[in-house]
Amino acid sequence: MIPILSIIVPVYNVAGYLPRCMERILSQSFTDFEVLLVDDGSIDGSHEIYNQLAEKDSRIRVFQKENGGVSSARNLGLRQATGEWICFVDADDILMEDGLQHLVDCISGEFDMVWGGYEILNERGERTYAISDRISESLTSEEGLEMLFLPRYYRYLGYVWGRLFRRSVIVSSGITFDEDIRYNEDRLFCTRFMCVSNAGIRFTTIPVYGYYERSDSAMGLIERSFRPEFITDMMAMIRMRKVVYATYPENHRINELVDSACYSSWRRMAGMKGYKDTHLWAKVGIVGKLIKGLGLGRFLSFDWARNKNRINKVVRKFF
Repeated sequence: MIPILSIIVPVYNVAGYLPRCMERILSQSFTDFEVLLVDDGSIDGSHEIYNQLAEKDSRIRVFQKENGGVSSARNLGLRQATGEWICFVDADDILMEDGLQHLVDCISGEFDMVWGGYEILNERGERTYAISDRISESLTSEEGLEMLFLPRYYRYLGYVWGRLFRRSVIVSSGITFDEDIRYNEDRLFCTRFMCVSNAGIRFTTIPVYGYYERSDSAMGLIERSFRPEFITDMMAMIRMRKVVYATYPENHRINELVDSACYSSWRRMAGMKGYKDTHLWAKVGIVGKLIKGLGLGRFLSFDWARNKNRINKVVRKFF
């Protein structure tokens, strides 16, 4: 029998977190799902944990592969999934109590995607970020794209966890995660999905997901010194721009937002500790990629606006 949900959980050296994550999944009040645990080359004993779980619960399916990153693990999960809807959960996070039920309650033939709310927890499990508003609304794909780049209610919405994606849309359009992208691969996947979907989105701020903010996580590392792989954040933005412009060439609002996101990604890198010490030709290459993707005119317009603001601040300071 085909399950309603396929829950894809990438696993990579998370032995200390996987039991907590799986306990929350398997104790959900909604039970019509399969769990696809994709081991991305773990070497910390995670396999012992998920093998024991799989022996006890037939809903768990285990897949092993050589290390290739979270995107390649998710792609393997997508290829093996059988459910009507896809749900992503990271192995170091948790589902909230009744989280799946809240998402499933939003399913209907009118929508291809369901967005749920979330809370952020520190490593001690203490809540550090949440919103009190409880709002549910229907969005068009264009409205959803706008919220990806200019969030409402939450400070960030560019993730795949805590959401449901209609699997038939993924299969028919051939959407996958870009395995050469290390940062912002989530938002790129969501952008492509919304650009091919013929239906809308059901959005709710009811918290269904608990995101653990770890200092050694991918997002935690990006706040530190510059590293070459951070360039993939900008490249993901440029790929988003390409698909958005191709799908909605007349929607100047969304086009302006994605253009700004491309430029802002580069500015974040340029402001990181160590970026100034990067070899000159490496920096020239980065800017060249941005200009190629954004266009020289758009790049200069953003750069002029930024420099104009800086000049105005200096003028006001002295006069």
